[in-house]
Amino acid sequence: MELVVFLVSLFGFLALGIPIAIVLVLCSMVLMYYGGMWDSMFVMIIPQSMLDGANNYPLMAIPFFVFAGEIMTEGGLSKRVVKLAQLIIGRVRGGLGYAAIVSSVIFAGLMGSSVGEAAALGSLLLPMMAQAGYKPGRAGGVIASGAILGPIIPPSTNFILLGATVGLSITKLFMIGLVPGLLIGLCLMVTWFFIVRIDGYKEKIEFKKGEASKIVRDAMPAFMMPVLLLGGIRFGVFTPTEGGAFACVYAIAVCTLYYRELTFKGLLAVSARAARTTSVVMLIVATATAVGWFITS
Repeated sequence: MELVVFLVSLFGFLALGIPIAIVLVLCSMVLMYYGGMWDSMFVMIIPQSMLDGANNYPLMAIPFFVFAGEIMTEGGLSKRVVKLAQLIIGRVRGGLGYAAIVSSVIFAGLMGSSVGEAAALGSLLLPMMAQAGYKPGRAGGVIASGAILGPIIPPSTNFILLGATVGLSITKLFMIGLVPGLLIGLCLMVTWFFIVRIDGYKEKIEFKKGEASKIVRDAMPAFMMPVLLLGGIRFGVFTPTEGGAFACVYAIAVCTLYYRELTFKGLLAVSARAARTTSVVMLIVATATAVGWFITS
């Protein structure tokens, strides 16, 4: 019955437009009242459960990976990844769509977030696809479809949350998500093959020989990051949390020393954005822990 009370209160508060973190706190209070535990002692259970939920070592990987993703978007890695994807597969019909999918696969190994991936690739590819004559719905659809790979291909913040909350190995979850993510990317490319012929897209992307070598050289640091990260986690060089810290250091070094597109002022702005994103995620995790205590108690 507690689950029914939770679901009714959850959807009722959401219908009022209340933010999800506040909704979960309110649901905890409803469950407390329903269970007859509304007194001065049990009121402290909510903040205590929230603190216990957020005080989890594996969850430290989330702010690291969020920070690394923001650095890569601000520091120029995103446009170089897109250029590399265009070079790999842009010569075929509908090359921009294929490049969007390949970029999504590479970006999933850099960011671990579907929202961040869609924002980074959409800002770059949507204007290019519109200029090439793509239907807006098709262009947005292929980018949004590719963005679902963010929570599947490691490093995935969803896998980190799952492993931390139910006690599964985050390293094994990362390895498990790799092959399905690549297969989904392959299926998206097969689907795009038929869409190109249905809509009649004919554009191709050509690069000169000198441009191709420059694109590969510029994109290599971005391409090597998921290789080093997953290799380090797989072979026990570092844990997923330590891997997140490695990703931050690597991204800062590449964007400030190699590309030289990230300034100190830009780094401060990136830090602020990453802190806001992380705060929202951790607050939801903390309040969800409080709700879980009342449902299972």
